[in-house]
Amino acid sequence: MSNPHLNSVFDQIIGFPMLWAGWQKVKSRHGGPGGDGVTIDAFDAIAEPRLQALHAALASGGYWPAPARVIEAKKPSGGTRTLRIPAIVDRVVQTAAALVLTPILDREFEDASFGYRPGRSVGQAVARVAYLRNAGYVWTVDGDIRAFFDEVPHAPLLDRVDRVLGCARTADLVERWLQVYCDGGRGLPQGMPLSPVLSNLYLDSIDEKIEKGGVRLVRFADDFLLLCRSEAVAEGALARMTGILREAGLKIHPEKTAIRRFEDATRFLGHMFVRGLVMEDPEDGAEHARTALPPPPPEPPVEDLPEGVHSPRLRWVYVHEPGRVVTARGNAFVVLDAVGGDEVALVHPGWADGIEIGPAAAIDDDALRLALAMRLPVVFVAGDGSLAGTLDPAPADRADLHLAQARLVLDPAARTDMVRRLVRGRMVNQRQTLKRLNAKRDIMAVDDAVKDMRGLIARLPVQGDVDALRGMEGRGAAVYWTALQALLDPVLGFKGRERRPPPDPYNVAVSYMSTRLAGDMQALILRQGLHPGFACLHASQDGRPNLALDLMEEFRAPLVEGAAVTLFRQGRLKAGMFVQEGDGRLKASSVAIKAMITGYESRLRTSLDNPADGKKTNWRGLMEAQVIAYRRHCHGEGIFECYNRET
Repeated sequence: MSNPHLNSVFDQIIGFPMLWAGWQKVKSRHGGPGGDGVTIDAFDAIAEPRLQALHAALASGGYWPAPARVIEAKKPSGGTRTLRIPAIVDRVVQTAAALVLTPILDREFEDASFGYRPGRSVGQAVARVAYLRNAGYVWTVDGDIRAFFDEVPHAPLLDRVDRVLGCARTADLVERWLQVYCDGGRGLPQGMPLSPVLSNLYLDSIDEKIEKGGVRLVRFADDFLLLCRSEAVAEGALARMTGILREAGLKIHPEKTAIRRFEDATRFLGHMFVRGLVMEDPEDGAEHARTALPPPPPEPPVEDLPEGVHSPRLRWVYVHEPGRVVTARGNAFVVLDAVGGDEVALVHPGWADGIEIGPAAAIDDDALRLALAMRLPVVFVAGDGSLAGTLDPAPADRADLHLAQARLVLDPAARTDMVRRLVRGRMVNQRQTLKRLNAKRDIMAVDDAVKDMRGLIARLPVQGDVDALRGMEGRGAAVYWTALQALLDPVLGFKGRERRPPPDPYNVAVSYMSTRLAGDMQALILRQGLHPGFACLHASQDGRPNLALDLMEEFRAPLVEGAAVTLFRQGRLKAGMFVQEGDGRLKASSVAIKAMITGYESRLRTSLDNPADGKKTNWRGLMEAQVIAYRRHCHGEGIFECYNRET
């Protein structure tokens, strides 16, 4: 996965604001001295000039780490673990490096990895194991890597650091630490703040190789569990994992690795999985607390993504609470409460793919400049859910691709063909959404609409130009919105689709969720280097996400209109959550906004099959696959087909 600002990683790490942030974190932990004997209090007395000197040494290449203090710590299971405690000045740089690198590298890691990762926990790993067992993965390989932190070979690790980051100076900095703390070209020092993310980076290539042929992985640091549907597959998985680790310079711990059926009591991360229960494992020193099996996650884990879809997920920072302000501190975004001045959230560089600002929130100039530098889109949302404006990075320097897009738009026959595909995708998915929403209700008006739309779809191939296709789409929309009215509670007052301004709660919800979908699609388009202004169905013009409006057509019905109906049916959205403002406009309350964001994000994580290849993905993965397919279509490397589940 490419990231346009990775070349400045070293500059981010050694910048004074990041070194200061690293120092504050080191100071808050009240740790002991390293090999140079300097204490926290002694460093604190001269912190600012010491950090200025540190920055200068790093920038000039004159920095070299001091020896670490070595401690032998007892393990709960017996034996000792060697800890190497770096000097405070070195811990500061290493912590700054961890703050910068963790969000960047975390994007590279597989969903099966849970240890040392932001927002991930033992509980989530245990829940994934429980989910996979319920899905039929009833054979396990419970494994452990022998002396992992002592045996990681430096050469391939540094090669991966250099290759992923594309920053030789950062790789050189990591190499200096490893040379000072470890002998023989092996080992990750336990006690170095950067070791956790480096361990995940090294093991990520192993994670990528093992999940094939019906094998699923759950890994927490150097503890792993392979889950399979049969004993034969489990035996093959163990043999393959042994070989993969051997190629990586590592070994399986034979005494801590075994093949078991789940019913034989699988142990993992301090939990035992026995029959229909998950129990904390008393052999791990945990209290024997018996609990019901955790329910499977709301959506299955995303696995086997389509080829070419490297990162289907997008991380958005949502700022909607009244009085919240986004500012910048060094290379990080900070969300502040403007009233009390409290820091609400800190978003490290590389962690976010976009920022959404609600009508009662704000973003200052420093944060806007940082967003532009990091090529992050900023979306401004009005109170009625509509798009108030966007700040988008300039299109990528891809003249060949942009010329190919222009040729598609300017060729009447090619443009008409693409519009036909887009309109068909919109109408087919409208029809499928109506069928799904009416499955247990049997409302005659909706059944009639489904039949009418089939006839309209059948007439699309004979429409000779763009205007005729747009007219057919308009006829389908009239049928579709009337059917949705029959599916909604009359108390909502929905009479049909109205945007400016939306007069009822359902229209407000559709406007907001459409804005959210457009933001996702725009970010994916920019990620693929496409020009956002060239479009076929919508007018090509600057300053509007026209291509996003084109490519989101096929996703509107399942991800916006249908999802909004479901939120109201489930009571997660209610008419009372929308308020009439002094200007007469109906606006969503903060409670409604939270419900819509949660519902939308939950929907997009749903697992589904990609019709193009039958592999598992999720809605965001499918959206990115469609953007890639459109790019290939422009280049003449494939044919763009809209997604639909119609058989």
